[in-house]
Amino acid sequence: MKKILIKNGLIVTPYETKEQSVLLTNGSKISDILPRKNARTAKGYETIDAGGGFVMPGFIDTHVHGALGVDALDGIGAIRKIARFNAMHGVTGMLPTTLTHPMKDLLDAVKNVRTLMLGGGVKNGAQILGIHLEGPFFHLSQRGGQPPEYIRPPRPSEYKRYLRDGNKYVRIMTLAPELPGALQLIRLLGKKGIVASAAHSTILYPDFLKAVEAGLSSVTHVYSGMAGFVRIGPYRVPGLIESALVDDRVSCEMIADAKHLPAALMKLIYKMKGADRIRLVSDATVGAGLAEGARFSLGSVSAVVHDGVAMLDDRTAFAGSVTPLDKMFANLIKFVNVPIEDAVKMTSLNAARVLGMDDRKGKLQKGYDADIVVLNRSMEVICTIVAGQIVYKG
Repeated sequence: MKKILIKNGLIVTPYETKEQSVLLTNGSKISDILPRKNARTAKGYETIDAGGGFVMPGFIDTHVHGALGVDALDGIGAIRKIARFNAMHGVTGMLPTTLTHPMKDLLDAVKNVRTLMLGGGVKNGAQILGIHLEGPFFHLSQRGGQPPEYIRPPRPSEYKRYLRDGNKYVRIMTLAPELPGALQLIRLLGKKGIVASAAHSTILYPDFLKAVEAGLSSVTHVYSGMAGFVRIGPYRVPGLIESALVDDRVSCEMIADAKHLPAALMKLIYKMKGADRIRLVSDATVGAGLAEGARFSLGSVSAVVHDGVAMLDDRTAFAGSVTPLDKMFANLIKFVNVPIEDAVKMTSLNAARVLGMDDRKGKLQKGYDADIVVLNRSMEVICTIVAGQIVYKG
């Protein structure tokens, strides 16, 4: 494996931004970050010139359904295609994410991820870090773009089959915590080290507190697939949106495609949760990478790429995004005025922390995995490195 030297860039660790420095890799690890003058004697390195751009920890997407016309449920070949597409957009680690589907399809998806992880991953693609099961345990009224015929309540006879390997493969499960039996499932997820995340839910604040006490630690695509406050008689009771924003014990996914959330709501989330409790996700579906007007299906649900986002055919709801994570990163800078160090936390470090991998991923630091993205000044990906291997050059 080649050693790599990256020069002529601002190195965002993300706890500081280093100027006049170079980053060195050796094998799959970062071997050092040195002042430029001290690296002049480095020999035997392949050199990457950042061109005055940014050198950052590779993006980690914990919620990605598909791209280029294929879905994570379509098999191993589809997951490989999705991983390579994401590597082109600076993603070095990802969780293929399911829709609500029959149990057999979800078990097959877990099996396919297991096969890829045990088989060495995806050549020239993002690393597969596990799987995110989004559903099928949702409230029907908040289904969004999820196929309604597969939505069902949580039953131990089903969900224990997904979880038999603990957190080796299933890393996140999104569910509606108010459903009968959901608290029991949340407790089991906690015992197995799997993140329990809330969405597609009608839960209100008193029950939300019970779910957090049971182990709920995350909210999926905040504002999407969830209700705000309701009035019960003269009283206003917070819904999942307000509960997620106010409770510091939970982190939030945020879709920053500037379609799911306008700039004002992204600013509100950033103000309420802070840079340490937000992780940027693409929630990209089959339509990512397809042209405007392209039609596709999410199970039985027909969708279309319209106005730069995935929508149901009747335009009544979004059906995931079509925007990869590098474009969302740029949106944070452009529309939310987030400092670049905070933006890096939200696209890299926080996801690593949620997955329990922040001892080796999410930072540019000696001894950490050499998962690196290099962006130019226009926030375009010019190089993606996964475990010390250059998997994309633009």
